[in-house]
Amino acid sequence: MPNSQIQTKIKPTSQHQKNIEKSKSICNKPKLKLQKTNSENNDSVAKTLQIQLETANKKLEIDSKKGFNQTEFILKWSKFSNGVAQKHQQITAQNYPNYHIECITNGVHIPTWLSPYLITVFDKYLNWRTDNFALKLVDKIPLVELEIAKKSAKKDLFEYIKKTNNIDLDENIFTIGFARRAVAYKRADFIFEDLDKLSQIAKKFGGIQLIFSGKAHPNDNVGREMIKRVYDKMSQIDGQKLPITVVYLANYNMEISKLMVAGVDIWLNNPTPPLEASGTSGMKAALNGVPNFSILDGWWLEGWVENVTGWAIGTECKESECNLEQITELYNKLEHVILPLFQNKDEWLKVCRNCIILNGSHFGTDRVVMEYLTRAWLK
Repeated sequence: MPNSQIQTKIKPTSQHQKNIEKSKSICNKPKLKLQKTNSENNDSVAKTLQIQLETANKKLEIDSKKGFNQTEFILKWSKFSNGVAQKHQQITAQNYPNYHIECITNGVHIPTWLSPYLITVFDKYLNWRTDNFALKLVDKIPLVELEIAKKSAKKDLFEYIKKTNNIDLDENIFTIGFARRAVAYKRADFIFEDLDKLSQIAKKFGGIQLIFSGKAHPNDNVGREMIKRVYDKMSQIDGQKLPITVVYLANYNMEISKLMVAGVDIWLNNPTPPLEASGTSGMKAALNGVPNFSILDGWWLEGWVENVTGWAIGTECKESECNLEQITELYNKLEHVILPLFQNKDEWLKVCRNCIILNGSHFGTDRVVMEYLTRAWLK
């Protein structure tokens, strides 16, 4: 959404007008001989500024000891405030209990993020272009047509990887996608926590392929270190000849993102809760019939239906209690639920279809704009 500029027009008060007239009269008088020293003048100006600052702080209810709080300032002077997911609304309300915070969950622009192959199929069966909610009717589309569209998207992704990274991936092997900003709390290397266990699972099911992408801010040394750790794991896996193939796509952009959210088999998301405000990459994946495998945080708390739209990693635990539970459940569900289901083609495709029906139809910008229009802008 483009940045907007807020312009404030101040209406002069009668006292303000008097001050202007007084200033004009002073300026028109002959210059008087200075009676005060520069030091005295500076002290006088400093005292005046201090009084003005204290007066302004009182009006804005700013604590002089804590300083200016931009969030509180915006909350105080906004007629409508909202979180971008239900969990985000709850956390924000806890942090700022003196303000009323509502919730409008984020969404993605469906025509932009839908794969061209699914667009062709949807055009054939649905009036989705003028009514995105028509995606709820995807169950009228034969599974075989969804399968062909998804295979075509996977082929496009693998061809791009061959071209850019010179790595051949197998379209029949289960492929996990992870792409987002490289920041510490998103934990890109989390799936490698127990490499021996991951290797055992991969060997049991004929291999696992992982595709990563994402950039760190140039000044974010921790984010850059996170990328390095993924590369270190790639080297370790290659050196030990493990049945795992890891690819990192450089120069992450919309082109790579569109290929990944449509072309992988499952979308992995494991942020440290409750730091994920919303997240939208998983919405893009679900729109393309890619199930989510995610920590219960951000938007996924609203889109998650276990074994129907994807799978949760752990429960809504506190940060200090999460890691062991989450990594244990990640490996357990991958081995005992997700990969066995992937081998059952028709049942897997039904989950993929559910993602579009339940999540793709709801987490779109049509719904988001409608909510802002009726709940915020026209209030």
